[in-house]
Amino acid sequence: MEIREEQLKDEDLRKVNHCFKNDDKDVNHVNWLERGCNLPNNCKTLFLDRYEKVHNQLCQNCLDCSRFKASNHNPAGFLQTPVQAQRFETIAIDLFSPLPESKDKKKWIFIVEDVATRWIELFALPNATARECATVLMKEVFLRFELLIRVISDNDTQFVSAVMQ
Repeated sequence: MEIREEQLKDEDLRKVNHCFKNDDKDVNHVNWLERGCNLPNNCKTLFLDRYEKVHNQLCQNCLDCSRFKASNHNPAGFLQTPVQAQRFETIAIDLFSPLPESKDKKKWIFIVEDVATRWIELFALPNATARECATVLMKEVFLRFELLIRVISDNDTQFVSAVMQ
């Protein structure tokens, strides 16, 4: 009943409704019905837009609608984790926030993890710069485990810099 009341508040919809109720001889109802609706095309769009807005407002507050309305969201899929073929094919890298400074002036931890075996190597750094990270990767990882196919990072500025590229 509330939708009907909202429709009657709209001037354009009232005119169309009046036309159908009074069977106005000047209006070609057959033409309207042949188009597949009880409204002319321009009124149909107007009617549907306004009906949808009113319908959505009413459905948000309707307990039955919220309980039984079908969801238009896709079902959640399974997490697709790629399986790595061999060790050190893909590594994940990150920096651990500044720690209290050690005796040799190092306060950052550079973390390198092999995704396939979950092997983790930690490297203490004096500064968290792209040059420091690249040097550790070259000397401590690439020379020991060969070149990698993929490096995963959280896109910190050190990891997306020209030096790391």
